[in-house]
Amino acid sequence: ASARPDGYTIGQIPISVTRFSQLGTVALDPLKDLSYIARVSGQTFGIAVRAEAPWKTLKDLVADARAQPDKITYGSAGLGGATHVGMEEFALAAGVKFNPIPYKGGAEALQALMGGHVDVLADSSSWAPHVKSGKLRLLATWGEQRTAEFKDVPTLKESGYDVVVDAPNGIGGPKGLPADVTARLRAAFKAAAASPEFSAACARIDAPLLYLDAPDYERYVAASYAKEKTLIDKLGLRELISKN
Repeated sequence: ASARPDGYTIGQIPISVTRFSQLGTVALDPLKDLSYIARVSGQTFGIAVRAEAPWKTLKDLVADARAQPDKITYGSAGLGGATHVGMEEFALAAGVKFNPIPYKGGAEALQALMGGHVDVLADSSSWAPHVKSGKLRLLATWGEQRTAEFKDVPTLKESGYDVVVDAPNGIGGPKGLPADVTARLRAAFKAAAASPEFSAACARIDAPLLYLDAPDYERYVAASYAKEKTLIDKLGLRELISKN
């Protein structure tokens, strides 16, 4: 954000900047300090349990969580990240309470589930190979649509919970990029996002294509910022993070 706005310094912008900037852990204002070029792709998140777990469906998990508030544990990558906030947003929509156990990253959270230290995993697709091998069961994914890889697994939204978490990444630069430079960069990333090579690369890492050109991307960031403000208050994230 502090680089010279000449087009030679651009970078990847995770949508989590709209949350962490409001929590004070990122020292910039995403509505004022950045130029947005293109949103490109997202991540596939899901809720997984061990194969021997008693919950065969998301409905089973919700029913048990409702009967036993705060008892069912889930592992996620830290506090305030997409997996923690997404799981809490789902719990809020379902009217249940889980017991969140934060780890340093998704790999640790996955190991905790595999080792029986937590009951549930909320993570990006670290669970995928273990679901395919039969060691884990995937109860739901968090995208707008079902994934191509796991077509039989419902989304949270189609399960009755108005929750979509795909954590899009985009490309941007410092505020004040010249219009001609921005136009060239927009055209380049639009072409790249439409290429078969980019589609194949995204498919290899379970990353849905979520391309938006600059004007729509900027509007999306503004809407995400407003949504995160509401979620931060509803979930008490400031207080939770300050205690840890």
